Amino acid sequence: MAIRLVAVDLDDTLLNEDLAISPRSRRAIARAQKAGIAVVLATGRMFPSARPYALSLGLTGPLITYNGAMIKTAAGNLWWHRPVPRDVALEVLDWAQSAGGAVQCYLDDRLCVPRITEEVRYYTEIAGIPAQAVGDMRRLLSEGEPTKMLSVGSPEAVRAWEADLKARFGPRLAVTISKPRFVEMLRPGVSKASALAEVARRLGVDRGDVLAIGDSFNDLEMLDWAGVGVAMGNAPPEVQAAADHVVRSNVEEGVAEAIERFVLN
Repeated sequence: MAIRLVAVDLDDTLLNEDLAISPRSRRAIARAQKAGIAVVLATGRMFPSARPYALSLGLTGPLITYNGAMIKTAAGNLWWHRPVPRDVALEVLDWAQSAGGAVQCYLDDRLCVPRITEEVRYYTEIAGIPAQAVGDMRRLLSEGEPTKMLSVGSPEAVRAWEADLKARFGPRLAVTISKPRFVEMLRPGVSKASALAEVARRLGVDRGDVLAIGDSFNDLEMLDWAGVGVAMGNAPPEVQAAADHVVRSNVEEGVAEAIERFVLN
């Protein structure tokens, strides 16, 4: 097996606790690129939130963003967009009202919320993207279909919401947990795996020659799809059990370890 494409998650994988990339990981990615290996970020983040990290790494190719709902190049060229159908998105808003939560919608690379709350501030501190308080979310959806939807809550609430959403919507909605306080809603069939498959197809790379690195439940499909799936040492036990290999944590430069071990060696 010769790895030709590496997909790397951002939060709690490539990024440390300061939301920064370690020098060792930067060197490993640079060496991989120099050797002709394509490196892509595969993240739940918005494109405007992920793009600065890609540029800092010298990545000019495709970026998998919004948990696979959008692929754009670093220059902003759109490869793929799979938004949530409007009728389902409206039902998600109704669900949120009954569940006592609030839903963020991502439309035209904008983070739109009904109002600014503590949960929204928590999200924007991580994403580094300002939120737009739009008030009536139903009116917002008259402008177009959201790339994805997200609710922020306590870890306990998020797990309960995930189960409730899956029970209510079934195959009409893809539901995943990205961070312990984030439950995300996507178009059916959308995942990092589906987007990575599209990237590999366009680049002419076989599935078996793909290395994927991640840490959370929204990485599970990607780790399973790739020829080599690597979980971080800080990943939940379920994610580690599903991976082919486990490396050190995000604060111990696990990404560098994975690239050095499976690509550069």
